[in-house]
Amino acid sequence: MDDRVRFDRRLFLQAGLAGSGLLLAGCTGDPGAGTPTDDGTDEATAATTTTEPSGPISGPFHETFEDGNYDSDPRWNAEFEDGIGEVAVVDRQGPDGGGKALRISDATDEKLNESGQRASATLARRITGWDGAWTLDGQFYAADVPGGEYADDGHVAIGLYESSVELLLNPRVELLFFDAEGENREAETRESVLDEGHWYNYELSHDGTGTYEATRWRADSYRAGGLSVTAHREVPSAEETLALVTYGGYPEFVDQTPPTPRPEPGSYRLTADHAYVRWRPEG
Repeated sequence: MDDRVRFDRRLFLQAGLAGSGLLLAGCTGDPGAGTPTDDGTDEATAATTTTEPSGPISGPFHETFEDGNYDSDPRWNAEFEDGIGEVAVVDRQGPDGGGKALRISDATDEKLNESGQRASATLARRITGWDGAWTLDGQFYAADVPGGEYADDGHVAIGLYESSVELLLNPRVELLFFDAEGENREAETRESVLDEGHWYNYELSHDGTGTYEATRWRADSYRAGGLSVTAHREVPSAEETLALVTYGGYPEFVDQTPPTPRPEPGSYRLTADHAYVRWRPEG
């Protein structure tokens, strides 16, 4: 690996900040919902929707995807690379008792020397109240986890992109904070790649004064045995854009010289099926 340099994850975040409301997955298996459109460019095609919700969401938020449609209110904006990524609601029996899950799947594309694309969806309406104390939690199934040499290169992440905060859930548990210049200020890290074929819980909390705590643990185990990180930074924005992203193989290293053999597009697939996402303000 001497001929590689590490991928700069602030480019990963900035790509989302530059897009039209980046990343969280609300997927649907309904062929009439979120159909990709071809804009005639080489960029990733994005799922589009029609009805525009109005105003921020206040109070608790709980999305289970059981209606099978990410175009309904609350609406999610999906983005993925045509032929490589996928955002869709799928049948998935979860530990929470639900029968649907939001699939966000991505794999190696042809842009091995660039930051590449990702599969993502963003909540169309902002949620208000993030500058106080709150807890964000969810549950997802690790449907596909790449193995081999690049097993730790796929990212599953949750973003609060108004405040430039990102919680990384794979290949490590890590809190990332970005300043105005895009400089990455990482919190402590706990290394552990997801186990394919298992459910995971995650929780991110803020105490109202700038202290964040994040935990990821297997759903068939105990929270106390999970991986936790803490950080103290700025209080987030009052209104936030909630997002979730899957970035398939090859995000961690950018090759100076293409590898031999060159990975085929669609290889090193990473898929997260989200059973629910929930946000609860305190007090």
